[in-house]
Amino acid sequence: MEMYMLSIVKFNAKESMSILQHNYLLQIMPLSLHLHHDIFVQIQDLEAKAEYQSNVYMFRSAIVFLQKALRLAIDNFGSRHPYVGDLYNNLGNAHQSNREYEKAIECYEQALRVYLHTLGTIHSHIGNTYYNFGNTYFNQEYYDKAIQYHGFALKIRKKLLGIVNRDVGDSCWNLGLAFKRKGENQSALTCYEEAWKVYNVVLGEWNEETLQAKVQVRSLK
Repeated sequence: MEMYMLSIVKFNAKESMSILQHNYLLQIMPLSLHLHHDIFVQIQDLEAKAEYQSNVYMFRSAIVFLQKALRLAIDNFGSRHPYVGDLYNNLGNAHQSNREYEKAIECYEQALRVYLHTLGTIHSHIGNTYYNFGNTYFNQEYYDKAIQYHGFALKIRKKLLGIVNRDVGDSCWNLGLAFKRKGENQSALTCYEEAWKVYNVVLGEWNEETLQAKVQVRSLK
């Protein structure tokens, strides 16, 4: 197993609107927007194009599509709708993939403001946003901030999802990685052990990510 595989930060959390969310939003929209619900189709088409561009590493094009989707959403739903928060989050992910870390942080800050206003303090979207903050700070080598925000994400995820969940495992992995980069090996070991236990249950003993966590644990003991 190549060692560089063991230092990869787990991917950012992406937000998307479900069919139920779509139908609910249609129910609460004014009649004028019911008559123009093709806005949803336009936004989702832009999101699909952005996702395709990201998948082929054309992040600048993805950013352009997401910016257009965000503008449509704000113009039609207002600046404090959770869907707008989702688009800010996904735009932040595109900026981060393009190594535009300050712009990514700005987008996550906007997403967090929207979510805290509309969803309260304990919600999966808020946990995901903290997780994305943590990844961005890690990529900037701001390990203290990465640890802080991954800690926030882990606390919310455990509260909402329990301790045996893939997202919880990913938060533990990224915390372990940040602690290891800081040279705090005992804290890193604790996080990797927890990630290993979660992955072992959720993904299976012989899954590649489970084995990677196991290697990290053994290397730190």
